[in-house]
Amino acid sequence: MITTDYLKHKTLIEGHYYPFIYVKCVSLEDNNLYMILEDQYGIRHFVEHEHYKNFGITLNSEVNCLVAKINCTGRMYLEPEHPVYKIGEEYFFDIASSIKTEEGVFFSVYDCFGNLISIRTEAPLLEISQHQIFARVDSIKNGLPELSIEVKPIIC
Repeated sequence: MITTDYLKHKTLIEGHYYPFIYVKCVSLEDNNLYMILEDQYGIRHFVEHEHYKNFGITLNSEVNCLVAKINCTGRMYLEPEHPVYKIGEEYFFDIASSIKTEEGVFFSVYDCFGNLISIRTEAPLLEISQHQIFARVDSIKNGLPELSIEVKPIIC
């Protein structure tokens, strides 16, 4: 439980990155594995291991995490920094499938670990015969990039 003292004097700010130490991995009653990450004040936080199993995080290592959210009870949701993707940067992604509709184009792409990611764009932009698409990483949640495709006007 987060105490009032912690909230008053040991503050981590939502939207900022901080170093944490991966102290151990535990299995809880929900049968999921959780990494226990310790912040600079010695407070421990649980992060579900499954989402970050490909990140190369090892016991006793320093893990840079985004404080993604602090809820009304003071619980912090941490997002370990992705080892490949950075928020705001653009990358090529391999296309798994695409569907053209009246609302736009829907893509399923693979991230660097082979996870399927969905992208929707309103642009009737591309020849779908392409094998890759250039997309921007808007955020990362549970280890998966959330992507968008910027439509750039053609200037003649």
